[in-house]
This record gives sequence, C-alpha cells and structure tokens, in this order.
Amino acid sequence: MAANAGVARADLVSYVTSTPITSVPINTTGGTAGAIDSNLTFQKFDTSLGTLNSVELLLSSGYTAAITVTNNRTGSTYGTTKVHISFFADDYGPIGADSPQFEKDSQIFTFATVGAPLAAGQHVTSGLLSDTGTSDITYTDQAVLDEFTGSDVFSLSAQIYDYCTMTEHGSGSGSTSRTTAGEASMTGTVIYDYTPTTPEPATMALLGLGLVGLIARRKQAAK
Repeated sequence: MAANAGVARADLVSYVTSTPITSVPINTTGGTAGAIDSNLTFQKFDTSLGTLNSVELLLSSGYTAAITVTNNRTGSTYGTTKVHISFFADDYGPIGADSPQFEKDSQIFTFATVGAPLAAGQHVTSGLLSDTGTSDITYTDQAVLDEFTGSDVFSLSAQIYDYCTMTEHGSGSGSTSRTTAGEASMTGTVIYDYTPTTPEPATMALLGLGLVGLIARRKQAAK
C-alpha cells in the first residue's frame, strides 16, 4: 500500500486461529441440545509494528447432520423436523454484547405426509442436511484493542449448540422420537489494521548526516 507525503499509512496483518474446531461430532436426542465447548486462539498484535487502529474478527462455521425419526406410537404419524444450530465466540470481557455469533436452520426434513404416514414402529432417516455461515465484525474500542495487543496469544471461548425441532401430527398413544448425528466446524481469522511506526524527524536527519559523511569518506578514499 503506497503512502502519500503527509498522510498516515495504514497496513494490515492477519492471523488464522491456531486452534480451529474441525469436524467435531455434535449429536442430539429429542429436543435436548448438543454442545461443543472449545477455544479459538489468535496471535496478538505486535506493537513494534506500529499503532493498532482496529481489530477485524472473521469467523466461519459449518455443519453436516442427518435426522432419524422413529415412530414409537401405536398409530401412524407424519410431519417435519429440522436442526437448529448456533455458533458463538466470546471473550467474557470488553467485546461483550458485540461477540460474534450467528444461527442457522437446516433444510426442513419432511419425514412423512398425511397421504403417506410413518407407521407404528417404523423409522426414517433424512439425507445429509448442511449449511455454512460467517460473522465479520470490526472493533475500534480501545479496551478490545488492548486485549488483542501483546507478544503472546489471545483466546476466545467458542461454543456450538444444536437441537432438533419437530412439528408432528400423530395418532394413538406413545411418542415419536428424533435423533441427530452430525459434525460441526468453526475457524477464524483476525485482521489487524495499524499505522506503521515511522522514524522521528530528528532520527531521519541523523541518518541523512551519516549517509553524507559515508559518501564523503568514500570519495576521499577513492582519490
């Protein structure tokens, strides 16, 4: 990025998390939520590069799951079901309410219809249901910048939750169960926008004088 005379120059440096959540199983039974608790660790901004202006936190996640519906009723049933999944990352500090998060609903799985219901004792499994999502937030608050500044690393607490919802029309006694089997992933990149450190005018003048002296000595040696 070129700099114009008299205009502060901004540069970018980015780091991908060193601890991505990769293809971790996330399973549920009924409406009970499944959960993944982990951390996303990032290299902090090195102040020797300059002055930090902003921190951009880009998270991306995805999941793949299949739902199995089992009719434990004495009569038939039909309806739909889907997976709801939530992704969160939190510092439990200055980021606070601005923590990156997003939620996704899978495609709706129609496990049976009124004209072709699921009979008592039968079960059916969906095909693979999948989706991806992203969150991109830029922070300029000084408390957040301080949190991401230093020579070591910084970790965000990362969670993935899922549960399976169902709309059912059943007959007879008993209930209809559903289980979800799948896996989820989450990764992230932090991008630091900063103004590079530039030498003070006095330092530049001393460097200039030193260069002039070096040239003069070389000319004298060449005579």
